[in-house]
Amino acid sequence: MKPKTAVQREVQQLSYKLHDITQEQLRWAKNNLFKRYYYKIKNQQVCLHCGHRWDTKEAKLRCPNCKQYLKKLLNDKDHPRLRTQWDYNYFTVITTVDNFQVIRHYYFKQRIKVDCAVEYEYREIVQHWIKSDGKHVVKSILTSGLNMYRSSTPWNLMSEMEIRKYICDYHYLWGVAFPKQRILPEIIRNGFYNDYFELHPAYLFSLLLSNTYAETLIKTNQVNLLGKFDKYEKDIVKYWPQIKICIRRNYTIYDPSIWFDHLRLLIEFDKDIYNSHYICPRDLDNDHNYYIELKAKKLKKQKELELEEENKQYILRHKKFLNLNFVDKDLNITPLKSVSEFFVEAETMHHCVFSPHYYSDDNKLILSAKINNTRIATIEFNTKTYEIVQCRGKCNEHTKHYDRIINLISNNIDKIKELQKPKRKVSCTNHI
Repeated sequence: MKPKTAVQREVQQLSYKLHDITQEQLRWAKNNLFKRYYYKIKNQQVCLHCGHRWDTKEAKLRCPNCKQYLKKLLNDKDHPRLRTQWDYNYFTVITTVDNFQVIRHYYFKQRIKVDCAVEYEYREIVQHWIKSDGKHVVKSILTSGLNMYRSSTPWNLMSEMEIRKYICDYHYLWGVAFPKQRILPEIIRNGFYNDYFELHPAYLFSLLLSNTYAETLIKTNQVNLLGKFDKYEKDIVKYWPQIKICIRRNYTIYDPSIWFDHLRLLIEFDKDIYNSHYICPRDLDNDHNYYIELKAKKLKKQKELELEEENKQYILRHKKFLNLNFVDKDLNITPLKSVSEFFVEAETMHHCVFSPHYYSDDNKLILSAKINNTRIATIEFNTKTYEIVQCRGKCNEHTKHYDRIINLISNNIDKIKELQKPKRKVSCTNHI
């Protein structure tokens, strides 16, 4: 798109000052981006980097001609005689132009073939321009719309390099970086020391130039927090007073995920999160596990109280059905009489009669079928439509007693209807 802001227009003008990839950078990329392979043909080995052949009796992992260390080319089952292979990778150059930090990404493609010298194709695809005040502009070619992680060529290599809207999945590429790098003095002033902490260089440089939290973290060596800044930015801002206490105490936060979860647990149990005794534990894992166990006990107690109340409601709703008992020789069908029986039924039969809260529905009557006191099936009966909704054996499978169970319940539906009839009021008259 056309540059619209003053920064974009400045980037557009400065981009003409950029030089093409140098011979030194190109040579380094060719030697470091790709693995080197050899191909075995009868009694000879062929170097797929330079095409040199040598006798297999001299079984070497290093080509005598180009001095490259090699790995055997392993072909898949569908192409056991494959002699040509394409590979691709990304190459990154980090430099400066005036008061801009520039990260340039190149797409490299390698073609190797038996008896041929290796061939390379490359194209610059993305540029990140980061001004000394933290403003960020992206120039790139068009994407092809294919999945970044499943396609070898997610780029339209014939398109022009233009200023474009930032897209995280495409523009934050992880390329092999050229070791000779030029960094803005402002970035070095704000704490950068040649370590990216697993963050993309463009993201890290933007943070250090525009975010005081990130600058403080890198200067106080809280690099584990900085390395997860993109994931925990909201938590870092929210718990910044606690982080400053850790900094004053020289306490290093090694695992941000556990530490933030630990703070939330401390708040839940009304502990003072401004007290270094709680937020700077000697053994974070041990203290964190202690509060996790406390929370588990608390949740268990709450669940027991909830189930107790639900049990009362269940008995109140289904009181008239709880004494039902359908018998056919050794087959016995009775309602589940409490919520705890739902849990036992679910555990014994290995199905989900307990978790979806079947006991909370007024129109569902859950019955258990037993033979000689052994559970064989669970039945859902609708007391409004008088239909058997489902009959499940262990692990929701079909039971061989299905027909007997269905016939027995069907023959006793009148008993269920009788229980639902409203009781007649007996009128009393006074005789004088």
